[in-house]
This record gives sequence, C-alpha cells and structure tokens, in this order.
Amino acid sequence: MSDDLTSPLFNEFISNLGKVKHAVTEDEKVHVNELAGNVYFIYEKMRNAVEYREQHLFRRNAIERLINRTVFINDNDLKGLGGSIVKELIKTRYLENNSLPISTLNKIDKILARYHSFFIEFKSSNLANSKTHLHNILMMAACEIETTIWSYDEEQIYLDFVYNNFCLSIETDLEEEKSFVAIATYYAVHRSLWKSDKYTINYYLFRSSLTNWFKSDNYSSKELVISYMSFMDYLEEVSASPVFSRVNKIVRKNIAPYRIIRIALLERKLYDEVSDKKVLLDRINSILINEYNTIKERTNRKIIQAIIYIFLTKILLAIILEFPYDYFVNGSINYLPLIINLVFPPAYMFLLVSFIPTPDKSNTNEVDKRIEGIIYNNSNPTKFKVSGLKSKTNIGLIILYIFTFILSFLLAIYLLYVLNFNIVSGLIFFIYFSTVSYFGYRISQGAKEFILFEKKKTIREALLDFFTFPFIKVGRWLGDKYANLNIFAFILDYMIEMPLKTILIVFEEWSSMINKEKEDLLDR
Repeated sequence: MSDDLTSPLFNEFISNLGKVKHAVTEDEKVHVNELAGNVYFIYEKMRNAVEYREQHLFRRNAIERLINRTVFINDNDLKGLGGSIVKELIKTRYLENNSLPISTLNKIDKILARYHSFFIEFKSSNLANSKTHLHNILMMAACEIETTIWSYDEEQIYLDFVYNNFCLSIETDLEEEKSFVAIATYYAVHRSLWKSDKYTINYYLFRSSLTNWFKSDNYSSKELVISYMSFMDYLEEVSASPVFSRVNKIVRKNIAPYRIIRIALLERKLYDEVSDKKVLLDRINSILINEYNTIKERTNRKIIQAIIYIFLTKILLAIILEFPYDYFVNGSINYLPLIINLVFPPAYMFLLVSFIPTPDKSNTNEVDKRIEGIIYNNSNPTKFKVSGLKSKTNIGLIILYIFTFILSFLLAIYLLYVLNFNIVSGLIFFIYFSTVSYFGYRISQGAKEFILFEKKKTIREALLDFFTFPFIKVGRWLGDKYANLNIFAFILDYMIEMPLKTILIVFEEWSSMINKEKEDLLDR
C-alpha cells in the first residue's frame, strides 16, 4: 500500500492496527462445571427481557450486578472474587468455557481492589454526597473488567481514527467552544459507532485523563475523589450544552461511511485491496448493498426485543394494578381496555417501523464518495460548521410546541374516555404509548444508519409526527427515569437472583463434594 495514495489519518490507523498483538497463551484456562448452567442462562435471558438496552450492553450489565452484589453492597472479602465473576459469566454463557487464561483472574482481583478502595474513599469523603457518582464508579469498574476479559484493541484504534476524522471535519469559530466540541465529538462517535451508553464513554474518557491511576494496583485519595468529581461535572456541563446535541446530530447523520469501512477492514480484512482503489471501492459497494438487506433483520430483532420487554412488563402491571383495581373498585373486570393495552403497543410499533425508508441509488453513490474521501488523498473531506448555537427564543414556536402537547394529550384522553378506560388503565395506556413511541423512534433511527439523504415526509407522516412527538418526549423522559427505577429488575436482582444463585452455589458445591467422595471410595 502506498502512503501517497491514502490519507495521513488512514495511514496512521493502518500502522496502529499492525501493532496490535493477538496474544496466544498456553496458560491453563478457567474451567467451570456447568451443572446448573442452563438455570443460570435461562434466568439471565429472563432478567434481560425486563430491561430495554442494546444487546452488547447486557454483558457489561451482568458484570455490574455481580460486582454490586458481592463487593459494594456486602463489602465482602475481595480475595478470589475475580474467579467468581468469571465463573458466573461462563455459566450465563457470556464467556466460553475453557477460553480465558487463569492469569486474568488476578488482574480482575487487582481491578476490584482498586475500585473498592476508591469507592470507600468516595463514601467517606465529605464531597461524596451523590449516589450518581457512586453508581458511575461501579459502572466504570464493570467497564474495566469487561475490557480486561475481552479485547477491544482493534475497535478502539478504529474509533480513534473515526474520531480524528470528525475532529478535522467539524469546525467552530468560537475558541471557548472548541474543547466542548472535542468532548461532544468523542461522545457522538462512541454512541453512533459502538452504540455505547454514557457510562462506557465516561469510563474511556476518565481512563485517558488519569492513566496513572488505572495502572496502579490499589490507590485512592481525597485528591483523586476531587479530580473525579470535577471531571464528571465537566462532562455533565458538556452534555447539557447546545454544542453537544448539535455535534451528536452531525456525527449520527454522517456515520454511515465509517460503518462500512469498519466492516471492510475489521471484519472482512480487506487490507490488501487498499492499494487498488477500484477493487476496494467495488468490494465496499457490495458490502454496502448487503448491509441494506441485513439491517432489516437487525431492525426486526430489535422490534421483537422491544415487544417482549413491553409485553412482560405490561402483564406484570396488569396483575399488580389493573386486575385488582377493576375487581375491587369497579366490581367487575373490563376486558376491552386490557386487550387494547396488550395488543396496541406491538401493533403501533410495527406501524412506526413501516415508515422507515429504503436507501436509493443516490444514497449509495454519496456513501461511496464519502468513503473515497476518507481513505484516499484525492478527495476533499466533507466539512461541517457548528455555528449559530446561541439563537434567540422564538415565542411563536414555543406556543405551537405547548399547543401540540395539549392537543395530543386531550385527543388521547377523549378516545380513552369513549372506550371506557378507568384512571388506572388510562394511565398505563399513556405510559406504554409513550414508551412504544420512543422505542419505535429509536429503532427507526437505528435502521437509518446507512442513510445520508432522507426523503421528504408525506402529509400522513407529518401528521403522525405532529400527534406522536409529545408522547416520544414523554417516553424519553420515562426511559431516563425508569432506567434507575425499574421495579421489575429490582425484584429480580434482590428477591430472586441473590437467593436463587446462593442455592445454586450450595447445590454445585454439594455435588462436587459427593463426586469427590465417590472418587475416594475407589482409592480405598
């Protein structure tokens, strides 16, 4: 490959990629007796069904629950805890049996000791009054353990390449906003490329700002607590700024070429074709056409995941609230609202997704053009201007915005009244209609990840947007609040998971003891 042919950033990316060493070790691997493995696996699937999040975050979430249960709640002895975490990850089938070197367990123990020390220092500090910060520490511990078990070196190098490209493309005239733009760009690239949540991104940013602490075995101090809180507060300030949403929109709408390049290089390993521009671009074009088809399958899986989540939580709410209210307050059960609340959410979800456009030839040509500009030198990179962030408030638009909310809610209330909904079933309808509206919007946006040019909306689509936008906003608000107050997840974590896994551990130890006794009988 000629360095003159490809762009400097691309050359640097390829060079860094070549430095990644895929360690092959002959160390003994962690083996787990999967006697109760099916029970662990089935429970984990059930646990994930009551939370709506990206699939790749379930593994990190499982690690977080394990740490929270064994370290930060009970404050147990940390010795050997790395082994317990890894063994449970194998039993729940997040990690393949006999695949992880035993030496990794010691690394995990050191990570836990470091975070536990920091956690204790944080709680004892007069500055540590926020549960949010304590939760962030827990999530960072889970992130570091995950990246220790699973290597993301190539993905991290590629993410840095994408980030550096967007930093060159996104411009601002305001000097004081340049640091905000840099942080916002990193957030946006992580979210658009990896589907990361804020905890994952905060971990990577904090790790890059305090490298020495992450290299130590056990270090904490009040100065570290102050530095941590100051850094996290700064990230919150960036997230709340107009710059953040503007940059996020730019990256989200222009990430498609980088997704295709990632597939071509990291998954298909088309490094040798880079020196022949025509061959590489033809191969990339084929990948893009194929992705148009596979994205439909991914969208359908997300719809099914959302429907299962909504269905399970709806059934639980019906048992807890709707049935008792109808029976004890109204004296009889009104089945029509129950059926509507059960059937309408998935039907509406499919309706929303049916509006997702299919990319056309002009979109494909533009993606190809952007990819050529990213990889090769003979094309100018696309520039984006972050400007006009401090605009005057438009009173007319605010009035129209409020009117939209009032009209949409009044219309929904009237329809529920006509259908004989009571206050409980009506409230549940509002909650689920809002939740489904937001989920449907998220899924539809995810399905557009390879679309650079969106078609103009039809009158029908514009009217649907007008009446559903308020519910999407409420759904987003409920999602943010519900993520921290998921009563079903709380019940599973503390009333079912802890006693269930305690029983399973005792059963497995008893079974191992019996097997050992049987073997001893043969030696006598």
